[in-house]
Amino acid sequence: MLRKANLFVFLLVPCLTFFAQDVLTNEAVLKLVKAGLGADMIVTMIKTQTSNFALNTEDIVSLKNGGAPDKVIAAMIVKGSGLVKPGAVDPAPKVEAPLTTKDGIPLPDELGVYRLKDGKYVSIPPEILNLRTARGAQFLVGIMAAAKLNGSVANQHSSTHIAPETDFVVKLPEGTDPAEYLCVKFEVKKDRREVELARGRINMSTGTQKNAVPFESEKLAKQIYRLKFGILKKGEYGLLPPGANISANATSAGKIYTFLVE
Repeated sequence: MLRKANLFVFLLVPCLTFFAQDVLTNEAVLKLVKAGLGADMIVTMIKTQTSNFALNTEDIVSLKNGGAPDKVIAAMIVKGSGLVKPGAVDPAPKVEAPLTTKDGIPLPDELGVYRLKDGKYVSIPPEILNLRTARGAQFLVGIMAAAKLNGSVANQHSSTHIAPETDFVVKLPEGTDPAEYLCVKFEVKKDRREVELARGRINMSTGTQKNAVPFESEKLAKQIYRLKFGILKKGEYGLLPPGANISANATSAGKIYTFLVE
């Protein structure tokens, strides 16, 4: 029993000596490693004590050959670069507070269209908007009557039901503006909702005003805007996102965020 106690003291004395050192060197670190101190303990000493390390390629190879763990060598390199000062501790991870409105309602962090429901912004799912060009009859060779670009969505009603004064928020992709959104009001048909998006001769005009619903926007945060419609009338509506493919060249499809005002 006495021999074990003496052995413990024999191992502890050099460790205590190293803890009391003011300046850590390569040799001191290797002595700590050989004395059996754990890598975490040595890293803590490196971070909190003054050091004078030699860290060229040969020095690092010597440390590795001497048994220094990679974790310890990495801490020495960081300390030698001046990124960690004596007595410094690892800073707590920075946690950014979520963006909120003035009323404390969390703003969305993913791209899309949202409506206010039960005190939080809920995503409005998009639907498929089918685009089709309807051309008039030709009166003379080479002269075409007015053509229309229609958009339609399957089924009579949207699954998103809202009140006339619902608060809308959109998060836009980088480089886009809320004015690039187009809000339209659908005509309800037997098996679909339909809207005329554009009309013209030979070359289609862009963005017909016939079915457009005006709105204003208010910036809440970077890329996040509130859309202000005022009081919407009863009916079926849709928001075409920026970059929607409205083309008269061929039958095509895009997406539109739809909602029913009750």
